[in-house]
Amino acid sequence: MTLSLEWKLSNGALADIGFAIASATTEAANRQVADLAELFPLKGNWELQGHIDEEWLIVKISERYGSGVPAVGELKGDELDYIRKKVIPFKPRNHSELFVLLGLEWFSFQRFTYVGPYRDSCACWPDLNQHLIDWLNHIVLPEVIKRNETRILRAIPKPPQFNLETIRGACWVLECEESIKQGTAFYLKEAGLISCQHVLGPRTVAFHPDNISNKYPVTVIAQNETIDVAILSIEQELRSGLSAGIADNLKVMDHVVVAGFPNYRYGDTGVILPGLIVGFRMVSGIRRILTNAPIIAGNSGGPVIGGNNHVIGIAVTGAEMMDKAQQTENHGIIPIDAMKYIRRE
Repeated sequence: MTLSLEWKLSNGALADIGFAIASATTEAANRQVADLAELFPLKGNWELQGHIDEEWLIVKISERYGSGVPAVGELKGDELDYIRKKVIPFKPRNHSELFVLLGLEWFSFQRFTYVGPYRDSCACWPDLNQHLIDWLNHIVLPEVIKRNETRILRAIPKPPQFNLETIRGACWVLECEESIKQGTAFYLKEAGLISCQHVLGPRTVAFHPDNISNKYPVTVIAQNETIDVAILSIEQELRSGLSAGIADNLKVMDHVVVAGFPNYRYGDTGVILPGLIVGFRMVSGIRRILTNAPIIAGNSGGPVIGGNNHVIGIAVTGAEMMDKAQQTENHGIIPIDAMKYIRRE
């Protein structure tokens, strides 16, 4: 394979090559993955060591941290002897071949090495540029993607481990055939069955999906129509319960799960939907919590669980159907702290 030597270098040939490599790296990053370009090496401060012979040249460019200007120097001593032993006499090689010969001491995320033809102050830029692109795809880009994933995971808290069986066991279906209303309730320890006031009808009954033949009329023992919360009781011992947490210290990007029975039909197990807190909204003087977990009709009154497996809120608003969940941003949660405003009957 014959390489055309048409890239004319100045008396500062090594500096020419260093600036060309750094510029091409930045250009490739901005062109291909502009949103990740800041993670690429050789953006500013770098050091190039090289050696030019009559028929070949070698350059090793490495990123340097901190402030400063690029530096250029001669490759000497053991490293030059190593190159001569491994790749001289010179012949054209691609990046993969050179990587096998030289190894990780010469190629890394912060370091690029090139050995190519040289004659009469001229080199082959297309060959060097192809080596550079291959290095970016082989070593740099996978590391950039890995670092970006790490950055994203650090920005989003690690998902907690939720006690799904306890959550499911605490949830009940509410329905009223007369008003055709349906919702969810959950047993909150030391409080009773909790739900939203708007899901209640004149003859609402509660049943657990594990035993739908036993339906219990509900009695309202406390409610607040404005806040939209109700405390209920049934003539049945409640065993599997949840504990109340605190909603005041919640922040955007905290993990939650929303539980309940959206559009309940016979045989449904209910859903437990993971999500994140995405914002807050004032409604009737109460700071409701917004989530990206879909809240569907029938979910209303269901528990919303925080990372410590305590109830931080009550699902209250959302979409009519799951396929319309993306048509509203108002997947709202009443903070559990609002329970202090519920008046006993």
